[in-house]
Amino acid sequence: MPERPLLLFPMPESADRSNLGGGGGRPHLPTHHRQGERLAPKFTQLQEAVRSRNVEIQQAMTGIDPEQVLVMETIGSVEDFANAVKRIDGFEWMGEFEIDEIGPDQDFFDEKHPEKGLTGRLYMIMTNQRALDEMLSMWRRYTDQDDQKLKFAGGLTKFRDVFLRLKDIRRWDVQDRLLDTGAIDAWREDLEHDGDRLIRFEVELWFRSSKEKRSQNSAAVASLIQQLGGHVLAESLHEGIAYHGILAELPANAIQAVVDNPNTELVKCDSVMFFRPVGQMLAGEGLLEDEAVYSDFEERSLPDGEPVIAILDGLPLANHRLLNGR
Repeated sequence: MPERPLLLFPMPESADRSNLGGGGGRPHLPTHHRQGERLAPKFTQLQEAVRSRNVEIQQAMTGIDPEQVLVMETIGSVEDFANAVKRIDGFEWMGEFEIDEIGPDQDFFDEKHPEKGLTGRLYMIMTNQRALDEMLSMWRRYTDQDDQKLKFAGGLTKFRDVFLRLKDIRRWDVQDRLLDTGAIDAWREDLEHDGDRLIRFEVELWFRSSKEKRSQNSAAVASLIQQLGGHVLAESLHEGIAYHGILAELPANAIQAVVDNPNTELVKCDSVMFFRPVGQMLAGEGLLEDEAVYSDFEERSLPDGEPVIAILDGLPLANHRLLNGR
């Protein structure tokens, strides 16, 4: 089969926009007073968990400003929330995931079909203590007033819209990094078949906008791996898709310890987004042939004339630099 086969498309024709049909109704949202009542325990738990983890980090590494990833789960989405996040010093936008089939409850449900599952977003924000305190101050203002259209100064009113739709708030934790990725099951299988060899895995780090913080994060993770008798085999950084990953290996006894008790310093490390299992692989020097094509592609001028077919720019990263302006 040719490496880049010829693709044949039909002649383009004009067409009317199709009717997408009805679908669900609007989601019912609780009042701000109900939100305050419902989420007060979660905000208290969040503050206690963040402070406790900050103490652990400062005891292990003096002289740093601890940062942790905050997860905000909403029903529906809030447009341009990332821009509001970037206005708070100490916050850094880490990304968002779409989630679906969220079970309805007495506070959030589809007004047309109350038994229907809902859609929402997970917003991830890197925060230090000062930025978290500023957001908590806005939360208290939101729940203490009687005007649901209260505006926050400095372009922060999107936080009000998130508070209205907020279903859950918590820290990114061991469950997210390890237990939901399939790594534990893969490691159990590795240990069962060959319990004496070194076991390889991928560590995906939170991609930081600061080169200095990226270096600090990779050094911190590498140190924790080395303390467990392991090694970093390779590090991969792709700014175009906001990816920062490490290929590493640990002795079987260290992997067994993580399987038995995931609450280890490595798994709790706040620089880590995901741990993933990997198969055996070979790494070589230099660029692969396909990788070298990208630099040539970027140098080409934009095409003229009427478009023939559209490329929908989406996951894994919207607005990829190779599609910018094309």
